[in-house]
Amino acid sequence: MTNDPGSLPSAPKALRDMEDFLSAYLGCDIREVMPGEVRIVASERRTRAELHYGDVFAIWGLVLHDRAVVSVQPGLTEAVRRIIDRHGLAAISDADRAAELTRLLRDRQGADDEVSEASWLFYYCSRETFRPVTGHTCRPATTEDLAEIMQEHPYDTWLNQSVSAGTCYVALDGRRPVAVCGTFGVPHLCDRIADVGLPGTAETHRRRGYGASVLSAVTDAVLRRDMTPVYSVSPRNDASIATVEAVGYRRYGRDFRIRVELRD
Repeated sequence: MTNDPGSLPSAPKALRDMEDFLSAYLGCDIREVMPGEVRIVASERRTRAELHYGDVFAIWGLVLHDRAVVSVQPGLTEAVRRIIDRHGLAAISDADRAAELTRLLRDRQGADDEVSEASWLFYYCSRETFRPVTGHTCRPATTEDLAEIMQEHPYDTWLNQSVSAGTCYVALDGRRPVAVCGTFGVPHLCDRIADVGLPGTAETHRRRGYGASVLSAVTDAVLRRDMTPVYSVSPRNDASIATVEAVGYRRYGRDFRIRVELRD
């Protein structure tokens, strides 16, 4: 599957929503980046903790098919540029080369701050690409469902607001909820983007299609609101990647983040 969004036969609105959503994070209009270019952008946003994460992403890069954006703390611009000049796209797409950026930040941070890196694949879905999966019965989740699921599969409190918003669903085995999916709040474009999360399926019911069914139900609910569902997943999570692609999500790109966990 290609990572070039320009070659995907998806709805223009969904693609625009995805581009605008990630452009706001990076402080750069992705559409302006030319093929072959690695654009480095100094952004004050890289000095602040992001919603849901609680930590600062001092360097946040996004790699598309043949171009990339690297958003950095203002004081890191020239040092990052030298690394990019040496390695090109590989500086953030290749794990060994990206480690050089991590070392740079560790050298700059105080001894009390923890620095780590992570990479995620970004997906989005539109009504044209959506493939409903209806192998299992799903319904909107209740707070009672969450309490039951919590006994087997602890979840973050973001699901509570998703229940209130009507975008949290459970997949059922008989009357028992065995898988749950919902949406996060987002820091911008709240009327256009829904950040979808799939916390998991009960261990006894994995690899039986419950995750795809409940993700499909949430995706349909989001699309009916004329919003674009987006999903991020670790490149190492083959099962989750297979699930989102089965429901019709299209890969947009891959990011690389260097996180600074500030210690008191």
